[in-house]
Amino acid sequence: MHCGTCSSQQRPHDAASSSSAIRLGLDYWLVYSTIQTQAMNDAPPTLRSAALPLVVIAYLSVFLLFPMLGDWLIVHIGNHRFLAVVLSRAVAELVPALLRLGGDGKKVASATQ
Repeated sequence: MHCGTCSSQQRPHDAASSSSAIRLGLDYWLVYSTIQTQAMNDAPPTLRSAALPLVVIAYLSVFLLFPMLGDWLIVHIGNHRFLAVVLSRAVAELVPALLRLGGDGKKVASATQ
């Protein structure tokens, strides 16, 4: 199907869809493996077998529910307040990460253990 205002064969939203898919794939590949590794390193040895299924459930539920929740928030409170909510959640997640990097004396398990 040809876009009436486009002179090229590729429509503008095709490029946006492709770049979104690439970004989603990279985010999934980088972030998910980091979250799994952190969950395994932080879990006590007796609970490590339960840590990965919980990470999978939590990550996928957030991944699937965020667009619906985001749409609802945009409709009911507007774009600016929605962005403020997203920024506040990002800061709320950043603070524990920075505290973790501050060095609480915990060592990360190596791959050979």
